[in-house]
Amino acid sequence: MGRDRVSDYLLSSLKSYFGSEVGEKLADLLSKTGITCFDDLTGDVPEEILELAEVDRTSFMGFLDEYGPQAIVKLKRELTILSSKISELESQLKWARERILSDVGTKTSRKATLKREIDAAMGMLEVLARSVRLCCEPYSSIGKERAENYAEVLDRIIGRLGKISADLDELEPILKGLKNIKSLLKQQPVAEDLYHLISYSVSSLSDLRRLIAEDISESKVLLWENILLKSEMISVMCRKRDR
Repeated sequence: MGRDRVSDYLLSSLKSYFGSEVGEKLADLLSKTGITCFDDLTGDVPEEILELAEVDRTSFMGFLDEYGPQAIVKLKRELTILSSKISELESQLKWARERILSDVGTKTSRKATLKREIDAAMGMLEVLARSVRLCCEPYSSIGKERAENYAEVLDRIIGRLGKISADLDELEPILKGLKNIKSLLKQQPVAEDLYHLISYSVSSLSDLRRLIAEDISESKVLLWENILLKSEMISVMCRKRDR
């Protein structure tokens, strides 16, 4: 009777962290010792297995820290921090909204409303970008659970901007870019790529906010061209990563 192969999740994690060739080799060596899933990795891995796979102990411990059972505790802690920051930001925005309403009355202008919602979306995206920068290895794919949580945050941002899109046609390419990023998260992109995509979206919203405030037609044209260019860059990058 042949030996059991490692689980699909363990194999996928090994390939993602060490690369396809080394990950496959290490998975095959682990299966020979009876290690087929993360639960089996609670004990020590023989040094000769790592030597045959040409993987040093430090790298393997880094892999366990990123993908092993202990990583779940770390992920929950990071998500709690992220959720807390977003809740804090939304509380600040609520306070700012109430302050504005108390100052100018209930009849806020269309322009002020659009700026406020754009500021809210930018703030949430900036928190998300900081989380990617602080919590993820720059050149490694983000984990599945983290990608799902990031997608939920993007969904909230898209929903928020969607409510004002009827009053602001220029939002359409930006919303399209955010939806592309959300779809890309299903592929668990490299953290550095995700950070740049989110940063382009923040920059586009900043251009849009200036476009709303700008009175000079030449400046409006330049800002609109910047928005379209950044949105196209996001679209191209997402298509490239999705292949």
